[in-house]
Amino acid sequence: MGNKCVSCPYDCYTCNLNVNTSCISCNPSADYRTLNSSTGRCIPLPGYFDNNTTVAANCPSQCASCFSITNCSTCSPLYFLASNKTCNTQCPSRFYANAQTQICTLCPSDCLTCDASGTCLSCSSSDNRVLNLSKRCVPMQGYYENSSQTCPQCPSVCASCQSATICTSCSRNYYLRADNKCYSSCLVTFYADTSSQVCRSCSSNCLICVNSSFCSMCQAQNYLRVDNLCYTTCLQGYYANTEKLVCSTCLYDCLSCSNGVSCDTCSSLNKRIFDTASQRCLAMSGYYDNGTTACLPCPSSCSNCQSPTNCSYCNAGYFLRTDSMCYTSCLLRYFPSSQNNSCLNCLYDC
Repeated sequence: MGNKCVSCPYDCYTCNLNVNTSCISCNPSADYRTLNSSTGRCIPLPGYFDNNTTVAANCPSQCASCFSITNCSTCSPLYFLASNKTCNTQCPSRFYANAQTQICTLCPSDCLTCDASGTCLSCSSSDNRVLNLSKRCVPMQGYYENSSQTCPQCPSVCASCQSATICTSCSRNYYLRADNKCYSSCLVTFYADTSSQVCRSCSSNCLICVNSSFCSMCQAQNYLRVDNLCYTTCLQGYYANTEKLVCSTCLYDCLSCSNGVSCDTCSSLNKRIFDTASQRCLAMSGYYDNGTTACLPCPSSCSNCQSPTNCSYCNAGYFLRTDSMCYTSCLLRYFPSSQNNSCLNCLYDC
Protein backbone atom coordinates (compact mmCIF):
# COMPACT_ATOMS: atom_id res chain seq x y z
CA MET A 1 0.00 0.00 0.00
CA GLY A 2 3.04 2.25 -0.02
CA ASN A 3 3.20 5.02 2.51
CA LYS A 4 -0.48 5.76 2.44
CA CYS A 5 -2.52 5.98 5.74
CA VAL A 6 -5.56 3.71 5.71
CA SER A 7 -8.53 4.03 8.06
CA CYS A 8 -8.77 1.51 10.87
CA PRO A 9 -12.05 -0.33 11.50
CA TYR A 10 -14.55 1.93 13.22
CA ASP A 11 -14.08 0.36 16.64
CA CYS A 12 -10.24 0.66 16.75
CA TYR A 13 -8.30 3.62 18.08
CA THR A 14 -5.11 2.21 16.50
CA CYS A 15 -4.84 -0.94 14.41
CA ASN A 16 -2.56 -3.30 12.50
CA LEU A 17 -3.85 -3.98 9.00
CA ASN A 18 -1.30 -6.74 8.49
CA VAL A 19 -2.73 -8.93 11.30
CA ASN A 20 -6.37 -9.52 10.34
CA THR A 21 -7.04 -5.80 10.69
CA SER A 22 -7.00 -6.17 14.49
CA CYS A 23 -7.11 -3.32 16.95
CA ILE A 24 -3.93 -2.39 18.80
CA SER A 25 -5.55 0.08 21.20
CA CYS A 26 -8.94 1.57 22.06
CA ASN A 27 -10.13 4.94 23.32
CA PRO A 28 -12.22 4.29 26.44
CA SER A 29 -12.56 7.97 27.38
CA ALA A 30 -13.93 9.13 24.02
CA ASP A 31 -15.22 5.99 22.30
CA TYR A 32 -16.25 4.11 25.46
CA ARG A 33 -14.47 0.99 24.23
CA THR A 34 -11.92 -1.45 25.67
CA LEU A 35 -9.68 -3.98 23.98
CA ASN A 36 -10.76 -7.62 23.94
CA SER A 37 -7.43 -9.40 23.70
CA SER A 38 -8.94 -12.68 22.52
CA THR A 39 -10.76 -11.17 19.55
CA GLY A 40 -8.54 -8.10 18.94
CA ARG A 41 -11.61 -5.88 18.84
CA CYS A 42 -12.58 -2.76 20.76
CA ILE A 43 -15.79 -3.68 22.48
CA PRO A 44 -18.16 -1.31 24.32
CA LEU A 45 -17.55 -0.61 27.98
CA PRO A 46 -20.22 -1.85 30.41
CA GLY A 47 -23.29 0.36 30.07
CA TYR A 48 -22.66 0.94 26.37
CA PHE A 49 -23.53 -0.94 23.20
CA ASP A 50 -22.10 -1.19 19.71
CA ASN A 51 -24.17 0.76 17.22
CA ASN A 52 -21.67 0.26 14.38
CA THR A 53 -20.13 3.70 14.90
CA THR A 54 -16.84 4.68 16.48
CA VAL A 55 -18.43 5.92 19.67
CA ALA A 56 -20.35 3.21 21.57
CA ALA A 57 -23.89 4.26 22.48
CA ASN A 58 -25.12 4.62 26.03
CA CYS A 59 -27.45 1.85 27.28
CA PRO A 60 -30.69 2.95 28.94
CA SER A 61 -30.07 3.84 32.58
CA GLN A 62 -31.86 0.74 33.89
CA CYS A 63 -29.54 -1.54 31.87
CA ALA A 64 -26.13 -2.55 33.25
CA SER A 65 -25.34 -3.85 29.77
CA CYS A 66 -27.29 -4.05 26.55
CA PHE A 67 -27.32 -5.08 22.92
CA SER A 68 -29.31 -2.05 21.74
CA ILE A 69 -31.34 0.86 23.03
CA THR A 70 -34.29 -1.51 23.51
CA ASN A 71 -32.48 -4.77 24.25
CA CYS A 72 -30.82 -5.16 27.67
CA SER A 73 -28.56 -8.09 28.57
CA THR A 74 -28.14 -7.32 32.30
CA CYS A 75 -29.83 -4.82 34.58
CA SER A 76 -28.80 -2.04 36.93
CA PRO A 77 -29.34 -2.58 40.69
CA LEU A 78 -33.01 -2.87 41.70
CA TYR A 79 -34.00 -3.70 38.11
CA PHE A 80 -34.89 -7.12 36.68
CA LEU A 81 -34.51 -8.46 33.16
CA ALA A 82 -37.79 -9.48 31.61
CA SER A 83 -38.28 -11.97 28.76
CA ASN A 84 -38.67 -9.04 26.32
CA LYS A 85 -35.08 -7.96 27.24
CA THR A 86 -36.20 -4.83 29.10
CA CYS A 87 -35.23 -3.98 32.68
CA ASN A 88 -38.03 -3.09 35.11
CA THR A 89 -38.44 -2.59 38.84
CA GLN A 90 -41.18 -5.25 38.86
CA CYS A 91 -41.68 -8.45 36.93
CA PRO A 92 -44.84 -9.18 34.93
CA SER A 93 -47.47 -11.72 36.00
CA ARG A 94 -46.27 -15.35 36.05
CA PHE A 95 -42.67 -14.23 36.85
CA TYR A 96 -40.90 -13.36 40.09
CA ALA A 97 -37.95 -11.00 40.67
CA ASN A 98 -34.88 -13.18 41.21
CA ALA A 99 -32.65 -11.01 43.45
CA GLN A 100 -29.57 -13.15 42.79
CA THR A 101 -29.67 -13.11 39.00
CA GLN A 102 -31.69 -9.87 38.53
CA ILE A 103 -33.76 -11.81 36.03
CA CYS A 104 -37.53 -12.24 35.95
CA THR A 105 -37.80 -15.99 36.51
CA LEU A 106 -40.85 -17.99 35.44
CA CYS A 107 -43.26 -19.03 38.21
CA PRO A 108 -44.68 -22.57 38.37
CA SER A 109 -47.40 -23.02 35.76
CA ASP A 110 -50.24 -22.89 38.31
CA CYS A 111 -49.34 -19.44 39.74
CA LEU A 112 -50.37 -16.03 38.46
CA THR A 113 -47.79 -14.47 40.83
CA CYS A 114 -45.29 -16.21 43.09
CA ASP A 115 -42.29 -15.68 45.36
CA ALA A 116 -38.70 -16.88 44.94
CA SER A 117 -39.52 -20.26 46.55
CA GLY A 118 -42.15 -20.99 43.89
CA THR A 119 -45.02 -20.49 46.35
CA CYS A 120 -48.10 -19.02 44.67
CA LEU A 121 -49.22 -15.59 45.87
CA SER A 122 -52.24 -15.27 43.60
CA CYS A 123 -54.13 -17.23 40.95
CA SER A 124 -55.97 -16.39 37.75
CA SER A 125 -59.68 -17.16 37.49
CA SER A 126 -59.25 -17.28 33.72
CA ASP A 127 -56.98 -20.28 34.36
CA ASN A 128 -59.89 -21.84 36.34
CA ARG A 129 -57.72 -21.92 39.48
CA VAL A 130 -58.07 -20.84 43.13
CA LEU A 131 -55.48 -20.47 45.92
CA ASN A 132 -55.61 -23.21 48.56
CA LEU A 133 -54.22 -23.28 52.10
CA SER A 134 -50.97 -24.81 50.82
CA LYS A 135 -50.44 -21.74 48.61
CA ARG A 136 -50.96 -23.63 45.37
CA CYS A 137 -53.33 -22.63 42.60
CA VAL A 138 -55.56 -25.67 42.34
CA PRO A 139 -58.41 -26.33 39.88
CA MET A 140 -61.77 -24.74 40.61
CA GLN A 141 -64.70 -27.09 41.28
CA GLY A 142 -65.59 -28.77 38.00
CA TYR A 143 -62.09 -28.46 36.50
CA TYR A 144 -59.03 -30.71 36.62
CA GLU A 145 -55.24 -30.44 36.71
CA ASN A 146 -53.37 -31.34 33.53
CA SER A 147 -49.99 -29.75 34.41
CA SER A 148 -50.60 -26.79 32.13
CA GLN A 149 -51.50 -23.18 32.88
CA THR A 150 -55.24 -23.49 32.24
CA CYS A 151 -57.32 -26.23 33.84
CA PRO A 152 -59.72 -28.00 31.45
CA GLN A 153 -63.36 -28.47 32.42
CA CYS A 154 -64.59 -31.83 33.73
CA PRO A 155 -67.28 -33.72 31.79
CA SER A 156 -70.73 -32.26 32.51
CA VAL A 157 -71.80 -35.31 34.56
CA CYS A 158 -68.84 -34.86 36.93
CA ALA A 159 -68.91 -32.44 39.87
CA SER A 160 -65.15 -32.96 40.22
CA CYS A 161 -62.61 -35.05 38.33
CA GLN A 162 -58.95 -35.97 37.92
CA SER A 163 -59.07 -36.05 34.12
CA ALA A 164 -61.49 -36.15 31.21
CA THR A 165 -62.04 -39.87 31.92
CA ILE A 166 -61.76 -40.06 35.75
CA CYS A 167 -64.52 -38.49 37.86
CA THR A 168 -64.11 -38.15 41.64
CA SER A 169 -67.67 -36.95 42.36
CA CYS A 170 -70.81 -36.61 40.28
CA SER A 171 -73.30 -33.92 39.31
CA ARG A 172 -76.84 -34.06 40.68
CA ASN A 173 -78.78 -37.23 39.78
CA TYR A 174 -75.61 -39.01 38.67
CA TYR A 175 -73.70 -41.72 40.53
CA LEU A 176 -70.02 -42.71 40.52
CA ARG A 177 -69.40 -46.28 39.38
CA ALA A 178 -66.26 -48.41 39.92
CA ASP A 179 -64.89 -47.31 36.51
CA ASN A 180 -64.67 -43.73 37.89
CA LYS A 181 -67.36 -42.44 35.54
CA CYS A 182 -70.74 -40.93 36.43
CA TYR A 183 -74.02 -42.51 35.29
CA SER A 184 -77.71 -41.88 35.89
CA SER A 185 -78.09 -45.38 37.37
CA CYS A 186 -76.01 -48.15 38.95
CA LEU A 187 -75.29 -51.65 37.67
CA VAL A 188 -76.92 -54.74 39.18
CA THR A 189 -75.42 -55.76 42.55
CA PHE A 190 -74.96 -52.02 43.28
CA TYR A 191 -77.30 -49.35 44.64
CA ALA A 192 -77.38 -45.57 44.23
CA ASP A 193 -76.27 -43.95 47.50
CA THR A 194 -78.05 -40.59 47.24
CA SER A 195 -76.08 -39.01 50.10
CA SER A 196 -72.66 -39.59 48.51
CA GLN A 197 -73.80 -40.01 44.88
CA VAL A 198 -71.73 -43.19 44.63
CA CYS A 199 -72.76 -46.65 43.40
CA ARG A 200 -72.14 -48.89 46.41
CA SER A 201 -72.13 -52.70 46.60
CA CYS A 202 -75.24 -54.55 47.64
CA SER A 203 -74.87 -57.15 50.37
CA SER A 204 -73.44 -60.57 49.55
CA ASN A 205 -75.41 -62.65 46.98
CA CYS A 206 -77.81 -59.75 46.31
CA LEU A 207 -78.73 -58.87 42.71
CA ILE A 208 -80.88 -55.76 43.28
CA CYS A 209 -81.00 -53.75 46.51
CA VAL A 210 -82.26 -50.50 48.04
CA ASN A 211 -79.20 -50.18 50.28
CA SER A 212 -76.50 -52.37 51.83
CA SER A 213 -78.92 -53.91 54.34
CA PHE A 214 -82.11 -54.17 52.22
CA CYS A 215 -82.05 -56.55 49.26
CA SER A 216 -85.07 -56.77 46.95
CA MET A 217 -83.86 -59.56 44.62
CA CYS A 218 -81.22 -62.26 45.09
CA GLN A 219 -78.71 -63.78 42.72
CA ALA A 220 -79.37 -67.28 41.36
CA GLN A 221 -79.41 -70.08 43.96
CA ASN A 222 -79.84 -67.56 46.77
CA TYR A 223 -83.02 -66.74 48.63
CA LEU A 224 -84.37 -63.61 50.30
CA ARG A 225 -85.11 -64.05 54.00
CA VAL A 226 -87.32 -61.88 56.19
CA ASP A 227 -84.28 -59.80 57.23
CA ASN A 228 -84.11 -58.64 53.56
CA LEU A 229 -80.73 -60.31 52.98
CA CYS A 230 -79.85 -63.21 50.66
CA TYR A 231 -78.72 -66.67 51.77
CA THR A 232 -78.10 -70.05 50.15
CA THR A 233 -80.55 -71.71 52.57
CA CYS A 234 -83.75 -70.76 54.38
CA LEU A 235 -84.49 -70.79 58.09
CA GLN A 236 -86.68 -73.43 59.73
CA GLY A 237 -90.32 -72.80 58.91
CA TYR A 238 -89.47 -71.52 55.42
CA TYR A 239 -88.71 -73.15 52.07
CA ALA A 240 -86.56 -72.04 49.13
CA ASN A 241 -88.96 -70.67 46.52
CA THR A 242 -86.90 -71.28 43.37
CA GLU A 243 -89.32 -69.35 41.18
CA LYS A 244 -89.24 -66.11 43.16
CA LEU A 245 -85.83 -66.63 44.84
CA VAL A 246 -87.32 -65.89 48.27
CA CYS A 247 -87.72 -67.86 51.48
CA SER A 248 -91.47 -68.48 51.54
CA THR A 249 -93.32 -69.39 54.72
CA CYS A 250 -94.25 -73.06 55.26
CA LEU A 251 -97.82 -73.92 56.17
CA TYR A 252 -98.50 -72.95 59.77
CA ASP A 253 -98.52 -76.56 61.03
CA CYS A 254 -95.10 -77.53 59.53
CA LEU A 255 -91.78 -77.51 61.33
CA SER A 256 -90.02 -77.74 57.95
CA CYS A 257 -91.18 -78.07 54.36
CA SER A 258 -90.04 -78.18 50.74
CA ASN A 259 -93.02 -76.34 49.28
CA GLY A 260 -96.10 -74.41 50.26
CA VAL A 261 -98.61 -77.27 50.23
CA SER A 262 -97.12 -80.03 52.44
CA CYS A 263 -94.88 -80.62 55.45
CA ASP A 264 -91.59 -82.50 55.74
CA THR A 265 -91.28 -82.62 59.56
CA CYS A 266 -93.41 -81.71 62.57
CA SER A 267 -92.69 -80.36 66.06
CA SER A 268 -93.63 -82.41 69.09
CA LEU A 269 -93.23 -79.24 71.14
CA ASN A 270 -96.15 -77.86 69.16
CA LYS A 271 -98.07 -81.08 69.93
CA ARG A 272 -98.15 -82.22 66.32
CA ILE A 273 -97.51 -85.53 64.55
CA PHE A 274 -96.88 -86.22 60.86
CA ASP A 275 -99.77 -87.64 58.85
CA THR A 276 -98.44 -89.62 55.87
CA ALA A 277 -101.70 -89.52 53.94
CA SER A 278 -102.17 -85.75 54.01
CA GLN A 279 -98.46 -84.84 54.37
CA ARG A 280 -99.53 -82.46 57.11
CA CYS A 281 -98.79 -82.05 60.82
CA LEU A 282 -101.94 -82.96 62.73
CA ALA A 283 -102.77 -82.36 66.39
CA MET A 284 -101.68 -85.04 68.89
CA SER A 285 -104.37 -86.83 70.88
CA GLY A 286 -105.72 -84.55 73.58
CA TYR A 287 -104.96 -81.41 71.57
CA TYR A 288 -106.77 -79.50 68.83
CA ASP A 289 -105.65 -77.38 65.87
CA ASN A 290 -106.74 -73.77 66.21
CA GLY A 291 -105.03 -72.56 63.01
CA THR A 292 -101.81 -71.51 64.72
CA THR A 293 -98.39 -73.17 64.98
CA ALA A 294 -98.93 -74.81 68.38
CA CYS A 295 -101.93 -77.02 69.14
CA LEU A 296 -103.94 -76.26 72.29
CA PRO A 297 -105.03 -78.81 74.92
CA CYS A 298 -108.56 -80.19 74.82
CA PRO A 299 -110.79 -79.79 77.90
CA SER A 300 -109.72 -82.23 80.66
CA SER A 301 -112.79 -84.39 80.11
CA CYS A 302 -111.99 -84.92 76.41
CA SER A 303 -109.48 -87.47 75.13
CA ASN A 304 -109.76 -85.90 71.69
CA CYS A 305 -111.47 -82.76 70.41
CA GLN A 306 -111.96 -80.41 67.47
CA SER A 307 -112.18 -77.27 69.64
CA PRO A 308 -112.67 -76.28 73.29
CA THR A 309 -116.44 -76.83 72.80
CA ASN A 310 -116.38 -79.83 70.47
CA CYS A 311 -115.10 -83.12 71.90
CA SER A 312 -114.69 -86.18 69.67
CA TYR A 313 -113.95 -88.72 72.43
CA CYS A 314 -114.15 -88.63 76.22
CA ASN A 315 -111.75 -89.75 78.93
CA ALA A 316 -112.69 -92.62 81.26
CA GLY A 317 -115.55 -91.69 83.58
CA TYR A 318 -116.94 -89.17 81.08
CA PHE A 319 -119.57 -89.58 78.37
CA LEU A 320 -120.14 -87.67 75.14
CA ARG A 321 -123.50 -85.99 74.97
CA THR A 322 -125.24 -84.66 71.84
CA ASP A 323 -123.81 -81.17 72.45
CA SER A 324 -120.34 -82.67 71.75
CA MET A 325 -119.15 -82.17 75.31
CA CYS A 326 -118.11 -84.78 77.88
CA TYR A 327 -119.99 -85.21 81.20
CA THR A 328 -119.93 -87.59 84.14
CA SER A 329 -123.60 -88.51 83.45
CA CYS A 330 -126.12 -88.58 80.62
CA LEU A 331 -129.42 -86.74 80.20
CA LEU A 332 -132.86 -88.39 80.59
CA ARG A 333 -133.68 -90.92 77.83
CA TYR A 334 -129.92 -91.57 77.39
CA PHE A 335 -127.68 -94.12 79.04
CA PRO A 336 -123.86 -94.08 79.44
CA SER A 337 -122.04 -96.55 77.21
CA SER A 338 -118.59 -97.57 78.46
CA GLN A 339 -117.81 -99.08 75.05
CA ASN A 340 -117.22 -95.68 73.43
CA ASN A 341 -117.75 -93.37 76.42
CA SER A 342 -120.85 -91.81 74.89
CA CYS A 343 -124.47 -91.21 75.84
CA LEU A 344 -126.73 -93.50 73.74
CA ASN A 345 -130.53 -93.30 73.25
CA CYS A 346 -132.68 -95.43 75.49
CA LEU A 347 -135.42 -97.59 73.88
CA TYR A 348 -138.42 -95.57 72.79
CA ASP A 349 -140.59 -96.71 75.65
CA CYS A 350 -138.10 -95.88 78.40
